[in-house]
Amino acid sequence: MSSRLVPLVVLLLAVVSATKAEPVRAPHTKPAEPPRTVELRETWRFGGADCETLLGTITEADADRDGNVYLLDTQLCHVHVISPTGELLRTIGGPGEGPGESQQPRDVVILPDDTVGLLELFPAELVRLTLDGEPRPTLTIGGADPVEGGFTSASNCSHRGGNFVVTGQRLGPVEGGQHRHMYLAGLDQHGKIVRTYSEATMTLDFGDLVFVEREMNPGCQLASALGPDGRVYVTAAWDRYAVEVHAPGGELERVVERAFANRPRTADELRRINALFDASARNIPFPVGREIEPGPAVIAGLSVDAAGRLWVCCTAAAPRIAPPASCSATTSSDRGGTSWRAWRWPAREIPSGTGWSSWTTDASC
Repeated sequence: MSSRLVPLVVLLLAVVSATKAEPVRAPHTKPAEPPRTVELRETWRFGGADCETLLGTITEADADRDGNVYLLDTQLCHVHVISPTGELLRTIGGPGEGPGESQQPRDVVILPDDTVGLLELFPAELVRLTLDGEPRPTLTIGGADPVEGGFTSASNCSHRGGNFVVTGQRLGPVEGGQHRHMYLAGLDQHGKIVRTYSEATMTLDFGDLVFVEREMNPGCQLASALGPDGRVYVTAAWDRYAVEVHAPGGELERVVERAFANRPRTADELRRINALFDASARNIPFPVGREIEPGPAVIAGLSVDAAGRLWVCCTAAAPRIAPPASCSATTSSDRGGTSWRAWRWPAREIPSGTGWSSWTTDASC
């Protein structure tokens, strides 16, 4: 793990019921109880100075029914399988274009047929392996028939509660530019899109090309999660604390939201985001403008626990790099989504090069 400090994030927990067919607004106002501080306890660590296994960049993880954790190394294009106690069991996959190999993996998912899926960025497809690493047929996202004059890319996928969803976009040419259709969609077992939960479109004008950060990162591309019952949770917008809750079939059931003041980006954050746009502009043979948001996206991540409680990770309350004395916080709401309470835990310094670790708490949520 290259970061020396645990990032400071504010986690907002909301439990959402699905008792009404019509969309319901569930605003949050003040916490029902004072913040409670809890301590995190490390359960295991993989990597570091004493580890003989070469690690590249581990960005995503999933777990099977036995509690084994599958760590995706997007740099080395393979997956480390870790036991519940932190033991390296095996490494599966690898770089290349052959069966079971990948070149630009962006996510890892355990499928109900006990296969491991590695989501390729472009072209969007799911490279499949058995839990032991034997190749299985690859799924093409969107189905096997390509659409002429464009291509599909994908960045995230998840399978839970009988639902299989993917975050992707379809890019195609238009006169003088490019059209982009961005979406969070449900797939069938063959990779075909069967429903869309959230979507947005934009068009790039090559005669006056401007990269608009907010347009290129709509809610459907920012954060999403699946509940244990297959419900879909997805951010509504860049600058709002608002989470849409969809039934597995696609119906919008509820929007959980609360007033939340964003913060300005730090100088380091602005340097990093501008460096990304600089890298993209270098590949374009004509001038490119940009519109960078002054603050980060309010919602940075979503997760739903086994009890159906939604955890919302926000960066809006404080910089991502925290001073050692600061705390992170979470909040939990009742099942009506109308009250919540706060949880805090001390930020920790993590030495550079210490690998990937798992943490837990003994506190009851």
